[in-house]
Amino acid sequence: MTETVGAHRALPWRKSSASTEVNCVETALATENVLVRDSKTADGRCVRVERTSWVSFLGVLRDSAEADRQQISQHIDTNGHNPKNHNGFRAGWQR
Repeated sequence: MTETVGAHRALPWRKSSASTEVNCVETALATENVLVRDSKTADGRCVRVERTSWVSFLGVLRDSAEADRQQISQHIDTNGHNPKNHNGFRAGWQR
């Protein structure tokens, strides 16, 4: 469900560490929900998500990121490449 940020303006909003200058997402924890907004339109609309749904969503993202890391590791093992030495080959995904 979407709603205006107005009443939630005083909440502490957290900017995603993966945000860029163009794509910026912020979240805030409300009593029973997580609010998500575009930081470029901070006074605009936000999406309200139940906390349990948000936790499930984050779990899917973590699982997907882990699968990507495993795929990269397999690529390194089979091809002998080291992403730190290869220009831009997902070097940011390494732990």
